[in-house]
Amino acid sequence: METQIDYFLRLLEAAVYGGLVGYERQLRLKSAGIRTHMLIALGAALMMIISKYAFFDVLSYSQVDLDPSRVASQVVSSIGFIGVGAILTYRHGVEGLTTSASIWCVTAIGLAVGAGMHLLALFATVLILLVQILLHQRNFLDGLPGSLEGRLIVHLKGDTQMMEKIVNELRNKKVKKLQAIVLAYDSENLIFKLNFTIQREEELSFIVISLSQYEQITEVENVKTL
Repeated sequence: METQIDYFLRLLEAAVYGGLVGYERQLRLKSAGIRTHMLIALGAALMMIISKYAFFDVLSYSQVDLDPSRVASQVVSSIGFIGVGAILTYRHGVEGLTTSASIWCVTAIGLAVGAGMHLLALFATVLILLVQILLHQRNFLDGLPGSLEGRLIVHLKGDTQMMEKIVNELRNKKVKKLQAIVLAYDSENLIFKLNFTIQREEELSFIVISLSQYEQITEVENVKTL
């Protein structure tokens, strides 16, 4: 028979696996990074544990004939509509992915409490808070290689050749994993997004200062990461 300790270890294991996948995605400059993947994996594990073990006391009665796992599966399907509502597109970026994932996890916590699995729900809450608070602090991941991602929206009075010149000069200044994506372009103006990785916040300031030296650049926007 599984114990509460077994459940705790499964949650930890799921969070670690999700974090590893999220770390790989973050290194590739994807919107959903470490925190989002950890929360999704943690929530899925919690819902699976609830589906398998939360209803043994009900099934012990001979007159009861039901499929308790349907409760968790239906909640998983329906909570997606609320989660999507937390995702917004704003100034060429996406915000709300982590919020959507946390909504999903909180739903699982509610299922656990309703099933009488109080210690499991408490432990999951603590894990989610640690993920949200600690990993939200950029300096918490400073020791990891390529742990921080940066996104800048650059407004340029020029063409793609000027953009390529700026990108090449930034690469010569050792900006890591630099990518340029054109967002809008007409005969006189160009808007493009720069994706890159940094180790410290000071490196982001260095890049912004480097861009400000070009007279053709009229605006630089810092896009929030998730």
